Amino acid sequence: MWWEGVSLERRLSAILVADMVGYSRLMEQDEADTLVRHKAHRLDLIDPSLATHHGRVVKTTGDGLLAEFPSVVEAVACAVEVQRAMARREADPPQDRRIAYRIGIHLGDVFHEGGDILGGGVNVAARLEALAEPGGICLSGTAFDQLSTTASEAFASMGEVQVKNIARPIRAYRWKRASGNVPLQDVPGTDLLPWFRLPRKPVLAVGGFRSSADEQFSTGLAAGLPEALVATLSQTEAISVVEDPSRSTAADYLIEGTVRGSSDRVRIMLGLADCRTNQRIQSFRFEYSNTDPFEIEDDISDRLHSQVHAAVTLGARALYIRSLANTDQDFTDLLQGTVELQSFNAKGFEKAVRTWHSLYERDPQRPEYVVLLAWLEWAKLTIPGVSTESRVTNLGKGREYARLAQKLLGNADNLSLRLVMACLEMMDGNHDAAVAHVDAGLDLDPMSSYVLEVGGYVKIYSGDADAGITLLRRAIEMQPFYAYFVVAHLAFAYAFKGDLDEAAFLVRQMGSVPTDRVEKLWVLPLGIAIAIWMGSEEEARELAKRLLRALPGFTIANFRDRSFFWRDVGFLDRICDALADAELPA
Repeated sequence: MWWEGVSLERRLSAILVADMVGYSRLMEQDEADTLVRHKAHRLDLIDPSLATHHGRVVKTTGDGLLAEFPSVVEAVACAVEVQRAMARREADPPQDRRIAYRIGIHLGDVFHEGGDILGGGVNVAARLEALAEPGGICLSGTAFDQLSTTASEAFASMGEVQVKNIARPIRAYRWKRASGNVPLQDVPGTDLLPWFRLPRKPVLAVGGFRSSADEQFSTGLAAGLPEALVATLSQTEAISVVEDPSRSTAADYLIEGTVRGSSDRVRIMLGLADCRTNQRIQSFRFEYSNTDPFEIEDDISDRLHSQVHAAVTLGARALYIRSLANTDQDFTDLLQGTVELQSFNAKGFEKAVRTWHSLYERDPQRPEYVVLLAWLEWAKLTIPGVSTESRVTNLGKGREYARLAQKLLGNADNLSLRLVMACLEMMDGNHDAAVAHVDAGLDLDPMSSYVLEVGGYVKIYSGDADAGITLLRRAIEMQPFYAYFVVAHLAFAYAFKGDLDEAAFLVRQMGSVPTDRVEKLWVLPLGIAIAIWMGSEEEARELAKRLLRALPGFTIANFRDRSFFWRDVGFLDRICDALADAELPA
């Protein structure tokens, strides 16, 4: 046929449609004035905001535009920034002469042809724009699901809305401007820290499964597996899962595979890949004989759930962990132990201990696995309630494991060994030695977000807040779903520097992270101290009540003891004095 050989690139994108309210009426009243003001808004506000948030203008009309963004977070940040500024810029003209824009945002499939984008996703965004209030924003359900908890609270559900030329109803959400509750943590354009944004959820796309035969069993299984995987993997709130048959700019990871065989015997091969680097992270192989297809779908979904979740939430670090593993089972154990340890609670620690000790026992001569045991000793110094031994004992054991790993390595250097030694030296008060290990790790891999996060942590508490901030900022820029503890350490770093407004801003941002994250509690004492220093005693006491509700046994003495590794003891004294002023237990 005449269209054979013609192909269009398909991908998942965040689509923004903006349109001026009452354009024809305004043009009829004063055409020249309307055009001049609209052009000024474009040049001074809209276009710079699009550039800041990595948006691409696809096309413009006389009174509106269509833009594409790499993520919903960036699109919403741009929309909020524009609508806030427009309210200020149009405050002086009479009500009937004010320019206002409606904005619709959708996350969906689009086809790329040249510089244009086409398809149902664009149509949905346009329909959402029409639903928005003047000066408002309307999101689709798929876009809303990408927002963090606090950001999502700035939008109210409109339920399922039926719109023109769209067969199925659309979940829609409107921006609650009047509440003042806007997604500040998703708007990088704050005056304080314009580069900062909270970590977002990674997006996992479940692609189509190819069947190698026309046999009804395998083709049916290939059709049903993506839906089953989406349903199971979507059960965790830590990642966003979409069913998308194409590698897309909005997806961070892609899982796809093949189905071969018949009802007597079937083999299923799956692969998990990083869409940003096009690197394969993990492969899976399953074989079944005389098995019901629904049982196969359920079994694969259940078996993949924890492994895929671990690999996706660890981001770029998963690729580094892949390089350490001897076997697929080793890789799984390395991933699971790392995720559990990063929970920073006793339950996760115990799971990491079991997993990593099992890994070490399978191959005690592998230096990378010995280093894991050194990390567990560091964790005992960091996670409350997990160690039954003294700090001296834990430090001694950690150093012994590090020495054994170095003996097995011979003259070779090792990134993870450098980083655990940096953390152990810092805990032992040897801050200069700790920084030297971090610098050696940066020489080994200066582009690793893993090195940047650990290095920033060590440098901050070793007395160089500026250097620590620089490393953590680079980590945030490289890894959009970085670890939450980075925000906590940044807050302390700015406080160390005396930049209390920035530190307070970061403490407030931590209030929007998931409730099960212990990092929320790490920064509360700092937030209380900042409130005291800034003369907000009432706010300090409210934060103190919140802290005691979460940690009934909290005392100032315990906080001081847990902060034993800080180089700046004078600053620690100041925090403890402020906690006493907030009437916390001594």
